[in-house]
Amino acid sequence: MERLKFVPHLVRMILDREKDTTWRLEGSRLSAGDVVALCYNDNQEFARAKVVAVKKKAFGKLNEEDMKGHEAFSSPSEMYETYSRIYKTTVTPATKVSVVKFKLISDRQQR
Repeated sequence: MERLKFVPHLVRMILDREKDTTWRLEGSRLSAGDVVALCYNDNQEFARAKVVAVKKKAFGKLNEEDMKGHEAFSSPSEMYETYSRIYKTTVTPATKVSVVKFKLISDRQQR
């Protein structure tokens, strides 16, 4: 089972059902219908989700629909800087990204 890791403030957004979209740079092999483990950065699972849709496109082509359910950025430069830091590579408008929409199906934490 694929594991998707998240930092703590994003975990809360997922569990509160405010976040149902993630963007991934590395060769994501996810497909609609896959069930994935949602984990903290230390790999501890906090929930499971079903992948609803996956689109691959360049960062510069992300639109309003791709951003729905994703944490907001104050500017494109903040977005590129954030992903450059996370993935330890230079992210530009031409960098390919997988837009993964998911639906929470089980919650392993007390709320």
